[in-house]
Amino acid sequence: MKSWFCKNKKLVKNIVILGLAYATGLSLAMVHGYRITGIEVIVPCLMALAAVVYFKAASVWESVSKRDKVMSAVVGFVFALTEVLGSKVNHDDGTFADFGIMDIGMYPFLGLFFAACVLLLFGFRDKWSKKEEAGLKIKHPFLALWLLNTIAYLPYYLTFFPGNCGPDTWESIRMVLGEIPWTNHHPVLFTGLLMVVIKATGFLPLTASVGIFSFLQMISLAAVLAYMTMRICKTSVVWPVKAFAVLMCAFHPFMGMYSIYLTKDVVFAEIMVLLCLKIYDVVKGDGEAFGRPSECVKLAVLFLLSTMLRNNGIYIAVVMAVVFLLLYRRFWKQILLVFVCVIGLFRIWYGPVFTAIGIEKQSFAEAASVPLQQVGYVLWEGKEFDADDMAFLETLMPVEKVKEVYQPGYTDPYKFDEEFDDEFLNENVGEFLKVWSHGLTKFLPEYIEAYLHQTAGYWHYGETNSVCTQGITENTLGVEQIDVIDNITGISLEPIFEKLVLAGRKAPIVCVLGSMAMQMFMVLLLIMQYVRSGNAKQSIYLIPLVILWATIMVATPAFCLLRYLFPVFLLWTFMIAEFFVPDEAEVV
Repeated sequence: MKSWFCKNKKLVKNIVILGLAYATGLSLAMVHGYRITGIEVIVPCLMALAAVVYFKAASVWESVSKRDKVMSAVVGFVFALTEVLGSKVNHDDGTFADFGIMDIGMYPFLGLFFAACVLLLFGFRDKWSKKEEAGLKIKHPFLALWLLNTIAYLPYYLTFFPGNCGPDTWESIRMVLGEIPWTNHHPVLFTGLLMVVIKATGFLPLTASVGIFSFLQMISLAAVLAYMTMRICKTSVVWPVKAFAVLMCAFHPFMGMYSIYLTKDVVFAEIMVLLCLKIYDVVKGDGEAFGRPSECVKLAVLFLLSTMLRNNGIYIAVVMAVVFLLLYRRFWKQILLVFVCVIGLFRIWYGPVFTAIGIEKQSFAEAASVPLQQVGYVLWEGKEFDADDMAFLETLMPVEKVKEVYQPGYTDPYKFDEEFDDEFLNENVGEFLKVWSHGLTKFLPEYIEAYLHQTAGYWHYGETNSVCTQGITENTLGVEQIDVIDNITGISLEPIFEKLVLAGRKAPIVCVLGSMAMQMFMVLLLIMQYVRSGNAKQSIYLIPLVILWATIMVATPAFCLLRYLFPVFLLWTFMIAEFFVPDEAEVV
């Protein structure tokens, strides 16, 4: 028998691979819910796909290093875990399906399949990275790319004039107009920028003023992305990667829609892109930038702006200060000066300045979305805390009302309800945390389910992004959408843009480009590629993105909003380029 196996190794290998492909195809179908609909077509296709991947992986297995095998297994089985967990989350009815023997059976096959995919991706990368090509040789590349991006975004601007404006936009504008008090729920700096434009154009109708701000934001995003793609195009990376970067930044519908989406998240994302690229340069230069005052000023300004545009920006600054001090101790004085200035000005901005101009303190509920959802989930399911805890929760918001308005994955219907006593929560933060902690032991499964519902979009690629507001939402300010192209030509592009956005959200393969989970897996893959190339230190510029993701995982008010991780989406093309750059080359 032994000799038969020895003589027929190839046959045995093929039988094993085909068996794995069969089981993997069924597992992929089940985890994506293809149990009935489309099973006749989809399952055979998935089996065929799995067979191709396994045969290709087997052909390179012997030539791959042990380190690459381990890395591929880590990424593959982590990804498989998110697939299995994500398949249990149902936002429609707020349920979380039970785990069964089938889930345990599927997991190894899913893990092997995704590990094989990662292994092939590493091999594909190594092949492409050996094909060095000259950088982009055109006159004024930045201006050319800036113009391309602007022209690509302009149809969105003219179709949805004066811009994509949602409830957050109206709140900021109402603050500017003095209709409601200023708060930092929408960063004061962003509201201040709106105020400058609206006051400077006060002789115009409000719709025109909003349109001017939208245009300025559009061209600023076009410029930031032009700068990033220019750097990519100047490298020795192969031309398909360069083309992908240019086309992605110019023509992906999410770029066009977000370029005119009036929210602090877009401006923050622009700053984050510039900050990460600056950190990239600092590390490439082995910290020598800290020896140049001009570079220190640039870093300080970018870090400070990030803290003023998003509350979680301060965590990025603190962590990066520690990282820089550990890596570049010879420049410790300069590093301390930079971050003392950043943190000091941050404290002044959020302290004396806010007090002087009468900015209301941010509600604790804004930082407690996850605990509130966990407590609300327990009550929504009809379960109860201890009597004293229930009395406290009843004061915070009538329990029956919680059951009525609670939505798995969204905190806003809960915390913004008129019967939710926000002031009571602010005065009793410690008591609320004590009540929440009591549930950790009594309702741990429910807490975990609520957390997975609340964060699914940031770790499970199968979740559909809501993208952003399209057009003008209902408002009391008299601002209305004007389809300029339709008014001139009689042809509206709005239905086309809506279909493009829908395709970006749900179309097979294409939707991956807008998946926040896939973007974070790209971060993980790139870190591993830096380790493979012996250049792990270079991954430091990705730390701000990891911190941003981690803070969203702790305090997100919604399970799947692209704008919360928009900086990662913008930098994805840069990360892909870096993945394929030859080890000895660099993105300039």
